[in-house]
Amino acid sequence: VDCACSAASIFSDCVISGDEFVLKRMQETGVVLSLVTALSDSNKSMREEFVQDALYVIGSLLSVLGALQLKLGHKCIERIENAAILHQENEYISQVAGDILLDLRENLNDEKEITIQLQHLADAHIEAQTSSQKQTAIYDNSTTTKEQTSTDQIEKSHGVEAQLDILMEMTGDFDRELSFIDATATLPLIDILVSYSTNIKIVTMTLTILKKLKPLAWVVDMIIIESKLTHIVDIIQQFIMERDLVDTLLQILAISTRDTSQHFEHLMNLDTLLIINKALLAFVEVETIVMSGSEIFANLFERYHVGLGIIDQTGIKISIVEVMKMYKYNDGVNRNILSCVYSIVCVKESTCAFREEISYISSVLQQLADYPDIIVLTLKIMGICSLSDVLVNDMLENKSVQYMIYTLEHYIDDAEILQLGTMVLSNFGVLQDRRKESGNILSVAEQGGHIFLL
Repeated sequence: VDCACSAASIFSDCVISGDEFVLKRMQETGVVLSLVTALSDSNKSMREEFVQDALYVIGSLLSVLGALQLKLGHKCIERIENAAILHQENEYISQVAGDILLDLRENLNDEKEITIQLQHLADAHIEAQTSSQKQTAIYDNSTTTKEQTSTDQIEKSHGVEAQLDILMEMTGDFDRELSFIDATATLPLIDILVSYSTNIKIVTMTLTILKKLKPLAWVVDMIIIESKLTHIVDIIQQFIMERDLVDTLLQILAISTRDTSQHFEHLMNLDTLLIINKALLAFVEVETIVMSGSEIFANLFERYHVGLGIIDQTGIKISIVEVMKMYKYNDGVNRNILSCVYSIVCVKESTCAFREEISYISSVLQQLADYPDIIVLTLKIMGICSLSDVLVNDMLENKSVQYMIYTLEHYIDDAEILQLGTMVLSNFGVLQDRRKESGNILSVAEQGGHIFLL
């Protein structure tokens, strides 16, 4: 307490001195934010002298520099209010705190201030880009070393970082449901995300601010319009072990691939699929990452013919099997995974791609019986598989008929499910190898299939 009081008193004297250099250093070192934080920790035992000096410093610098330059946000209002309430019997504290609060409430207009700060950020980015281009030209035409050029570029990126730091503070309490930031003002953030794709601090702050200001679906639309989607994959590869970052970036890819009006051939190359799959496997225990990763594959596989060769080369089959084991009761994950499986087995040479997993696929009929869309998807997979003699035998050995009867009785009034189910049961008894026909019909009968059909 004594140290805090002494520090506040010294800061107060610095303000009284009016020395511009000292005031600038107080701004740069975050003196005001430190004092506000100390006020939030104060209680009745905190000396009034400290509160008085702290509020004097805050009020004086606020009147000279403004809330934006001091990086003050709405949290400051709450903290100063609390300090004023604790010392409401002190007229000086009540008066100064009241003036500060009035100033903050008038000037902390989220939309206006954030829009202005976004322009500051855009200016810093343009300056950094222009400087980078000039430095590259100098390097190409002189004896300037590559290391010197790189150092200059890094220094310019610090200006962008500084502006992003301010935006992070300003958007801490921002509620996009209640406020509106013009889309044009936020567009530079998309370019910054790509331009500094190797700088994890800038990438992380930029994504955080984007998600604060706009819905992720809007961010995705802008990334697609600006043709930056492949850069998102590059960032995932660059920071593949950064869980939160990977989580957000996979969400962006998942949302983007839902758009059936777009073409995503550029995401279908082996390298890209490998990166996405590696990210999924790295965090297979994180449900949101598995949801996004599996949705990306489901959306892409539904539109492009992906056979056993690709899923083996990329390791996607291994991921699908691993996810099956870990999320067998998760309807969202299974919806994506089964969609992948269906798209794959529909490719002629890949019908038996999941022969070893046929038991799991059949069990979904019972484990997730309350989700009719998943039941339909599972029956479609079984329908394709029932055209293979080998898979029919496997399904009969795994008591698939029993699972189907359980499901069909549960959905006795659902025409689509009944139609799919009876088709599969019928296929079980019709094989290319006629010598096995009677045996399969007998197996269907033993598991209750003929009684249900009758």
